[in-house]
Amino acid sequence: MDIVPLADAVTLPVAPLPRSVRVLPALHGLLLGDRPALSLARAFLNHDPVRGGSALRGTAALLAATASAWRMPQTPSSGWRG
Repeated sequence: MDIVPLADAVTLPVAPLPRSVRVLPALHGLLLGDRPALSLARAFLNHDPVRGGSALRGTAALLAATASAWRMPQTPSSGWRG
């Protein structure tokens, strides 16, 4: 299971998210001590059903897709070693 803060959705690849990804309304680094995040992690570690964190998956996918326009494109290596 992966817990992704919604603010980090801009760094996600433009692809369908795996079912194990949970998206929470949070900023990068602020999930530590976050009650919903702790609840998800506790359920996962106790082998209980993990509920929640899926309502924002569509929003995260939309953010990832729109942010892709600002990413540096990958370029083939020229082999130049300067």
